[in-house]
Amino acid sequence: MKRISLDEHIRQSKIAVAANKIKGNRHGQILSMLYADPYHFIEEILQNTEDACRKNENFEDKGKLRVVIHEDAIDIFHNGHPFTEEDLMSISTFANTSKKGSPDINMIGKFGIGFRSVYGISENPEIHSGEFHYKILDYEVLEACESRSNHEFTTLIRLPFKRNLDTNIIESTRKKLLDLDQKLLLFLTHLANIEIVNGAKQLIISRKNVELSNDILRSELKSAGLKQENEQYLLFRKNTHTKRECAIAFKQNTDGTNFVRSGEETVSVYFPTRFKHKNAFLVHGRFTTNPTREQIIFNEVHCPENFRLSSEIGELLYKSMKYLRKEKILHQGFYKLINWTYTASDPLHDSITKNLNKFLAQEKALLNEKGQYKEVSALCLPEHDLLRDLVHKKEIFSLWSRFDFLHEDLCENADFIHYLRKNHKLKNADIDTLAFHIRQHAEFLKKKKFDDLHILYKLLSEFPKYWDLKHADRYYSLRHSPIIPNSKKELKPAFHSDGRPAIFLGEIKGNVPLVHPDIASNAENRNFFAMLGIPEGSPGLAETEKLIKGLRNHNANPTLYKLFLLYFNGNSTLKERIRSILGKTKCIRTIASQNGDKNLCKPTDAYLQNEQLEKFFGTKNTLFVSNDLYKYFDSNEIPEEEYISFLTDIGVNALPRIIPLQSSISDRRKKELRAEFEIHPIVKETVYDFTIDGLDEFLSFPSFEASTALWSLMCSMSDDYFEAYYTFESYVRTETVKFLPEFIEVLRKNAFFYDKNLDVRYSDDLTTDSIHEAYKNNTPACQKLFGLFGIDSGFRAALSNKEEQLINYIRNNGLDPGEFLTGISEEVNNELSITYFKPGDTLTSEEVGANLSVSQNLMLSLPFKEGYFPEIEALENHLSEATSEIREYLLRQVYAKSPGIHIETESYGILRIVDDSQFLSYAFIAKTLPGGYLMAHPNLEKLLAERPDRKDIILYVLQKTSCRVVEAEYLDNFVRNNIVLSLRRMKFIR
Repeated sequence: MKRISLDEHIRQSKIAVAANKIKGNRHGQILSMLYADPYHFIEEILQNTEDACRKNENFEDKGKLRVVIHEDAIDIFHNGHPFTEEDLMSISTFANTSKKGSPDINMIGKFGIGFRSVYGISENPEIHSGEFHYKILDYEVLEACESRSNHEFTTLIRLPFKRNLDTNIIESTRKKLLDLDQKLLLFLTHLANIEIVNGAKQLIISRKNVELSNDILRSELKSAGLKQENEQYLLFRKNTHTKRECAIAFKQNTDGTNFVRSGEETVSVYFPTRFKHKNAFLVHGRFTTNPTREQIIFNEVHCPENFRLSSEIGELLYKSMKYLRKEKILHQGFYKLINWTYTASDPLHDSITKNLNKFLAQEKALLNEKGQYKEVSALCLPEHDLLRDLVHKKEIFSLWSRFDFLHEDLCENADFIHYLRKNHKLKNADIDTLAFHIRQHAEFLKKKKFDDLHILYKLLSEFPKYWDLKHADRYYSLRHSPIIPNSKKELKPAFHSDGRPAIFLGEIKGNVPLVHPDIASNAENRNFFAMLGIPEGSPGLAETEKLIKGLRNHNANPTLYKLFLLYFNGNSTLKERIRSILGKTKCIRTIASQNGDKNLCKPTDAYLQNEQLEKFFGTKNTLFVSNDLYKYFDSNEIPEEEYISFLTDIGVNALPRIIPLQSSISDRRKKELRAEFEIHPIVKETVYDFTIDGLDEFLSFPSFEASTALWSLMCSMSDDYFEAYYTFESYVRTETVKFLPEFIEVLRKNAFFYDKNLDVRYSDDLTTDSIHEAYKNNTPACQKLFGLFGIDSGFRAALSNKEEQLINYIRNNGLDPGEFLTGISEEVNNELSITYFKPGDTLTSEEVGANLSVSQNLMLSLPFKEGYFPEIEALENHLSEATSEIREYLLRQVYAKSPGIHIETESYGILRIVDDSQFLSYAFIAKTLPGGYLMAHPNLEKLLAERPDRKDIILYVLQKTSCRVVEAEYLDNFVRNNIVLSLRRMKFIR
């Protein structure tokens, strides 16, 4: 099209406007209303100024803009290239622009409406630039006006306020200009100084760029006047093959050694759009946007350039990471800028993620302990920080097939660590492997110094499973492994495989293994040894060892007497040592009940002389303690009750000996016992069942004397004789069920009772009236046995085993049946009701268990004096109980079928849900308080403050019998609409 003159353009504009008015067309007015925000003109003026400065040669960082705010207008001055005729025609014609053909054009330029944003506050803007002095009428008609001075600038744009413009808009415009964000200069290359003047008020913002390398700058932003701000950014720029510039900026601290979260997630096209990338650094690109510059258009057909530019930004991030590594500032500060949990997909985020993963997979991206950059595949993550001090660099590979530990600062970023483990196979340096290695390679600890052993004990003290009795058979248990140096610096285990102590604490003399004094003198070590159960040494230990070593048949009685004296006067360590050794030593002189043979046997094979035992065993050849041992103690004037107690302590039997059974109960019986537990799969099960010595011989001929003797003995038996156990485990929990032992079941199936007529009867055929008087006594034990065998006044036979157990429990514990049944009813009705929170739901205020007033609860936010108010303890206890209840619910109902899921109690009110040691989510527990308040652990507030959009937190709000589950997507809504008190202890500072 032939270019027309400015005069011709003005003539045609007047004709067009007149015609549109006649037709009723208001396209100019409508398009000027495109910007809902009346303040949008500020960014557009900055953009136009940048374009004008760019037209001047060698003008980088030299552009200046002054904005003067008057009562009735705003004057905008800049020193860029003056307006041309083409520029004037462009800003006064819709769908026209002076940028046509420019490779960096965006959709604002194509529509030619960027300048129209000024019509939000002004009807007749004026342009004074070079030789031109015009005002614009009816949105597109240029009319010559009186010239105004530009002072030292090349251009003045005057914006008279609209008639009847809302005073609130004028005042807000003043405030926004006087509070202009200095980051608006960051991605501009020519405009470097802005001055805002409103009477005596002044704001000056400036940018100073220092080139560090090709397209790498240190950009310093400063504000002076009304506000004083200084910011420093590390800026990476790139001009693509289409000359579509892109840039990434990382905010730094003043010395440039670390990064600061910018708090900005939006992508800029020179200025912020509404498109977010979710990372705490700034991204800029000359994207094609919608006309208002608010949204970036991703459409392969209409805007393919935006996809290419997204790829360029990802590649620029890769390049910037290489530079940061070269400058040794690619550390935890940088990785904290990345949102590692954001999973939404768009071309820009996908490009950023792709290049991050590429860098992590192919480059030396992470720091080791010494601050050296290494590949992810060369590093491992220590499960506990103490491993860093305990395991030396050369030992890491033999343990975990890696070469070094990840730097501890990087480990503080839980989301980053989870990302590395999930996507880049970061190895976990676990304690299980270390413990197993110590078991298999004794030389590992032999090379360690005492300081290293102290670290080991400190580590083990935090994890009892590596040394407690419960886990002694696991592959990682160190209970029987040499880990403690004796006085000769030889490593010894804490316990022998049979459970006897293998080493002692103390300074006693003799041939007793003692913990090395340098190790034992450390208070933390001694605390661990106390937890482990290593006994204190005793002066009698050496003498005990000597006596037992010299024990023979001919001196058994005097030796046992001397050991008795040591035992009677010794401390708990000595007593345990004597019990442990004698229990496995042939030290008791016995006589066989049938053939009269005299033998030296172990205490557990011998019986005390007792009339009832002799009657029960009858013709069975049983070993009883010989008379000469009794006489020896009597001759030394030892009271009978004292030496009998000593004999039973070391294992001599006063009742029929328990004989564990190897055969297990049937699968059907196991299923019955597990019926009330929803636990699966069963990965391990243990059955402890037993019979008693002499039962088979007794049942072969149950004489009246033997039967009544057994009854008398059973009345003397402890509960241990009547409880067998079935323990079953899944991956996440363990349960134990008690049942009647084999010998009771056998007796119930055999006739061994005698009735009043001395006829042998089954227990089911008897009542308390028909059974022989010899079985009757008024002791609770006798009544318990009657119940156990179903012998009562007639109704008992109709009861099931479980009903019998229930009645016996009430009787034996002296409970009131009415109160007991009421309690059961309340517990049954107390089952937890689970509901899920949705926005708009309301909570019902309920009282907590303790009588705490609202004022006491509100006291949580006040400082405390030294010591703590008792209410805090009560509140913590309530929250702890609630935490246990939710954990039990999750184990039983939510994760019962998930074998890899573990639920760890981190603190009161916090559960950690992990999958094979990988963190999945937090479960926070809140408890309702009077007045509608909620009580929670302070970490909930902390985590949400760090990142409100977290997706790894679920909140369980526990009321009396109900629980409201607040899922992650609704958590922010819930917290904003409810008062959640953080249960925090604070000291009073004077």
